[in-house]
Amino acid sequence: MKSTIDRVLLDLRVPSKYTGFRQLSRAVELSIQNEDCLLNINRNIYKVIAAEFNVEAKSIKKNIRTLLDAAWKRGCRERYETITGYTYEVRPTVGEFLDTVSAYCQKEFQLNKSKIKETTI
Repeated sequence: MKSTIDRVLLDLRVPSKYTGFRQLSRAVELSIQNEDCLLNINRNIYKVIAAEFNVEAKSIKKNIRTLLDAAWKRGCRERYETITGYTYEVRPTVGEFLDTVSAYCQKEFQLNKSKIKETTI
């Protein structure tokens, strides 16, 4: 699952050199594992990741926002609009981004899983 998430983020032109890349990847993973995490991102995502990375939750929030800003400037918008089917004037919020990307990653993961089953049969 982790490789699918990272591949999708890289496809969205999210720069992997930023600290927030691993944190965003983990946030997407948490969103996939339990979509209710998106109901309270501060408690269910930022605090959980902060504990794992041994930093404050506000650092996670800042790192992910900075990362999304950088991705948006690098051309993430076009690919993101392809995934969602909507046109965006401004960058989506972290919650919107996580919701969209986690749903897309789930579809990709299921698609890859079924391809693997087909080739082994």
